[in-house]
Amino acid sequence: MDLSRWYLENDDLDNALQSLDDGARRLSNPVSLIIRRVELFQNADAYPQALLAIDELPAALRQQPEWLLRRGDILLQAGAEEEAIEAFMDAQYALAMLPEFRRNNPVNRNLKQELAARLAVVTDAQ
Repeated sequence: MDLSRWYLENDDLDNALQSLDDGARRLSNPVSLIIRRVELFQNADAYPQALLAIDELPAALRQQPEWLLRRGDILLQAGAEEEAIEAFMDAQYALAMLPEFRRNNPVNRNLKQELAARLAVVTDAQ
C-alpha cells in the first residue's frame, strides 16, 4: 500500500491503482486494499470507479451504515442527488436496524447526526 501512496503523491493515479491491483491479486482482494481503491478514486474525482470499488466489498460490509453514507457522499459529489438521498436513507434504515447497544454507541450516534445533516442539506437544496 505504501507504493500506491508514493505514486499518488507523485500524481500518478494509474500506477497507484496498478500497485493496489497487484496487491489485491496476491492477497485475494483484501478489504483494506478495496477501501484504499475507493479512497483513490474518490480523491481523483473518479466517482463511477469509486462506486464500483464499493461494490467489490463483501455484501455485509457495504450494507453497513458507514458505507451507505460513503456511497451517498460519492453520489452527491458526482451530482446524483436523488441517488445520494436514497443512499443516505438506506444508511438511516441500516442504522435503525442495528441492535440497541450498537445504535447507541458514540460512533453510531455521530453517524446518525451526520446522516440527518446531509439529508437536510440535500433536500433543502432541491
